[in-house]
Amino acid sequence: MVGTGVGAVLGARARRTGEGAVPVRVAPGGGRVVAVGAAQLVLGPVFGRGDG
Repeated sequence: MVGTGVGAVLGARARRTGEGAVPVRVAPGGGRVVAVGAAQLVLGPVFGRGDG
């Protein structure tokens, strides 16, 4: 469970705005997950996947 950082900021924003809280969890896969996600953002539109 993420109790600080992004999860805490999103929770505080949800309380201020009355919106639903966004669940935040640590993804399995270690540091490589960030690189894979970044590559998908760039390459997804090239290969017809994603919103870009």
